[in-house]
Amino acid sequence: MGLLIGIDGGGTNTRGIASDESGNIMAETTKKSCNLNTLDLGDAAARLKDVITELVNDIGTKIGTKEIEVEMVVLALAGAERKEKRKKLLELVEGEFPVDPSDTVDIITDSRASLYGSLGGEEGVMVNSGTGAIAMAQDDKGNLARADGWGYLLGDKGSGYWIGLTAIIKALEAEDGRGKETSLESKLMDYYEINRMKKIIPVIYEKKESSLVESVAGVAPIVFEEASTGDRVASSIISKAGQELGRTAGAVIKKLDYKGDTVKIVLKGGVFDSTKKEPMMESFEAELSNHVSRWTYAGPKYSPAEGALIKASELARGQLISPEWS
Repeated sequence: MGLLIGIDGGGTNTRGIASDESGNIMAETTKKSCNLNTLDLGDAAARLKDVITELVNDIGTKIGTKEIEVEMVVLALAGAERKEKRKKLLELVEGEFPVDPSDTVDIITDSRASLYGSLGGEEGVMVNSGTGAIAMAQDDKGNLARADGWGYLLGDKGSGYWIGLTAIIKALEAEDGRGKETSLESKLMDYYEINRMKKIIPVIYEKKESSLVESVAGVAPIVFEEASTGDRVASSIISKAGQELGRTAGAVIKKLDYKGDTVKIVLKGGVFDSTKKEPMMESFEAELSNHVSRWTYAGPKYSPAEGALIKASELARGQLISPEWS
């Protein structure tokens, strides 16, 4: 039997799913993260091998045979932006996977799999704002576009990290007398368990990169809360976040040629999940209206792992499938 495998290796965990040619899901598994930004390539290859081997063995046990042909595997991995890194990973898995990597394995970014899953392979835009922020889009010809997603040092405007960092900066400006008074000062001192705002400096600078990003992004819910109570500084941050995300969405819309008069937009990530997001959405939509006249919101059709599976189907046979749970 022919088998398609999609694997989503994000920053938290790695989810693998396998289906037959019709899209019937036959096996799934979840393992540790395969984030190429934080993991040695050799370790990533070993974890990916475990995922694929488990999926193939599980299906073999279910159908009572070891003769399973794997048509295509798509690895959607965080940190897979660089071609050199993807090539090196494929070299490392040569002879290790229960499939031939040279013609049955393709590597894409986790954000691209999220796009395929969100849109189900159809035309539209995905705006994802969680710890980081990125917009990706696809037109009816399969052309892709992206904007931002450049990480905490170079971009991710409107993300949870960006909101948290901006709040810290504004609170320090208030401490100095360079900025407006804000309730964010006391809330940040509680969050970081300090009794003076200036003590936040060593707390921030002494953190390692991964814990720094997570810690600062954790400030975002505080900013949403203070904005809802009327704090002007917090409100301005939330509004600016919406504007930045609207600019990012507008950028990818301009890059592609959409046939329909209404652009489908899928919103993803913890920032968009906030129950106090209304002011942010107002500024998001106000900015978006500068780039497109009509749009409609839609929920994601599938998960990123299923998005990787959709891409595997496309590569194997030149057509898309709709994954169905068996």
